Amino acid sequence: TPKSAICPSRTESASAGQDRRQGRLMTSRHVRTPIMAPLLLTVSVVIILFMRHGDSLKFWSRAAENPSNTHRALRLQRDVTEEKESLVESKERRAQENPKEISYAAFGTSNTWGAGVKDLDRETDVYPKLLSPNAANLSVRASGPGTPAMCLMSMSGGFGSDALYDVIIIEYHNRMLDEVDIVALYIFVDRLKKRFPDALVVFVRTWYIVGMIGYADPAYGSWVDIKQWNRIAGADTPPFHSDQFAKKFIRSVEDGFQWMWRNSLLRRDENLSQIASSVGAEIISLPRPENAVDFLSYLQYFAPDAHHLSIEGHKEIARRVAKIVDRLGIHQNPRLGSWDDAGYDFCLNW
Repeated sequence: TPKSAICPSRTESASAGQDRRQGRLMTSRHVRTPIMAPLLLTVSVVIILFMRHGDSLKFWSRAAENPSNTHRALRLQRDVTEEKESLVESKERRAQENPKEISYAAFGTSNTWGAGVKDLDRETDVYPKLLSPNAANLSVRASGPGTPAMCLMSMSGGFGSDALYDVIIIEYHNRMLDEVDIVALYIFVDRLKKRFPDALVVFVRTWYIVGMIGYADPAYGSWVDIKQWNRIAGADTPPFHSDQFAKKFIRSVEDGFQWMWRNSLLRRDENLSQIASSVGAEIISLPRPENAVDFLSYLQYFAPDAHHLSIEGHKEIARRVAKIVDRLGIHQNPRLGSWDDAGYDFCLNW
């Protein structure tokens, strides 16, 4: 028998050994693959769920190694947040307890000035001073909007003054008929908004009994004012606020007098509304009846002359302005425009 047939050669033996090792490796690989696949899938699912729950994965962070540090950090963050919130609440509370003093200025006629009431104190009883004792009452008796149109800078303190107003009240409703007054008011509010662009501007719509209520008498061929009628009708001329006048007026209604508003009242209203709209201003109105014949219950708002405001009339206007200010608020950091834009003036007497 040949030696090669009984004893395999070294080459054959080595080849056989390699085949056996490869066989074991192949066998082991085929055996482990079905086991490892589910294991890897399970680990992947756990990692994905952990990341979805925590949004981050920090296996080696100090916070993960020491959970107490995490708790301390969370407590510190919560304490800082609470401290910030308490500071904000404290600031808001202080602002409520010590609100900014509103600066008022009023331009107008003898009504705003305080004429018509004997015992009225112009430093305390007129509506600008009722709103604030520090209000600037810049009204002028027997004048119209032409005065502030020409003298706004002088009336506001003159050149170099830093007077700044939060709320500006304008009362020229009874001067809203003549073209010269209407043009002057447009000029005035234009200068006003250039100097005080953030101020809340409030127009006052007033009315009065004498001069606005009357009747058309064919015998006279013209309008008869209620003051004239009171003087010529009957032997007495009772005061407007007296019971005698009320009885006299009621008898006239029973006798067929057709009391009405003067037609110019509506024109005044329309002109004032247009000017107010041009500068985005508000309008408040002294209460008045729809029908002139019902004016007796509104006498409380008028002085004895039935033309100027009474102390109660000033209070009513102050209440209505205050409601507008409460509803709309004021600018917390109002700007002060330049006189280069608003226009210079120098008035010695206004």
